[in-house]
Amino acid sequence: MEEAFVKLLVALRDGFKDLADSLDAYLQANKPPEVEVARVAELFPRDVRAALSFEGTADVTVIRPKHFLGAGEFTKILEIVKAHNGSYKSAGKGSHFRIPRNPK
Repeated sequence: MEEAFVKLLVALRDGFKDLADSLDAYLQANKPPEVEVARVAELFPRDVRAALSFEGTADVTVIRPKHFLGAGEFTKILEIVKAHNGSYKSAGKGSHFRIPRNPK
């Protein structure tokens, strides 16, 4: 009887783990853009973060500088963006960095 009970508990544990993994994947893929914006903002040191504005879309977090970035500040930001599979879009005054919502 005890062996059957242990097998039942193991089956329940494994079933709940699969369910929890599925729920985590669903929530990760469907979280509101504000949640992702906050997560992305936390990637940057506080002093650098103050020079940036963050906006969430369905696919990416757009990061715009609030003022002209010097070479050192630009490089710091670009390193963080690239480390999270992001990129820089040069578009004059509309230039910005982009980090995908669900980086691979």
